[in-house]
Amino acid sequence: MPTGSGITLKETDPADIPTPDPNKATLFLDNTLVPPAPAFKDDAGVVTPLAGATGPAGPTGPAGPTGATGPPGATGPAGATGATGATGPAGPTGPAGPAGGTGPAGTGSIGIVIDGGGVTITTGLKGFLYCPRAGTITAATLLATDPAVTASSIVVNVWKAPYGSYPPTAANKITASAPPTLASASKAHDTTLAGWTTAIAAGDVLGFNVDSCSAGTRVQLQLTVAF
Repeated sequence: MPTGSGITLKETDPADIPTPDPNKATLFLDNTLVPPAPAFKDDAGVVTPLAGATGPAGPTGPAGPTGATGPPGATGPAGATGATGATGPAGPTGPAGPAGGTGPAGTGSIGIVIDGGGVTITTGLKGFLYCPRAGTITAATLLATDPAVTASSIVVNVWKAPYGSYPPTAANKITASAPPTLASASKAHDTTLAGWTTAIAAGDVLGFNVDSCSAGTRVQLQLTVAF
């Protein structure tokens, strides 16, 4: 080949190269390769690159700079709860609070039922009653309690003595000149208690005596007591 002469290959897409005549091939620069490289198309329309064998790998280049730190990953699930620790010792007992105020005074009743068994009640002592608490008599109520609630006429006296002097007698009456009385009546309620000894000491014993009765088969005497 003359000096200074050479072959210039046309750079084109293989699809643009027409299929050559039989037993011929067309040499061109395949621009679909990167970088473009020589290739030929045979009479069957097959394109074959003319790339040489791959050369040996070159030395590894120096490491590039470290890239920026990526964002933090998602938080993982929480771990299992640990076992409960031992209970600590009890703290010291606090000081006692102030005492509460005294409650209101109570009221109750004591008394006796005197039953003549269907006939007029007889006179005399009818029974005793022990008082476990101290208090003050505030009223006396006498009621006819037979089934017909018959108007009655009866006087019931009340005696009182300490337990150590039991039994009380007529000398120990506490009603002065105003004992509980029904005078042709079925009920009587006295809150005046004129002349009465109204104080009751814990342990006192009361006695109930019928001083007189001209009518009445069953009565109940009830003493109201403030404790």
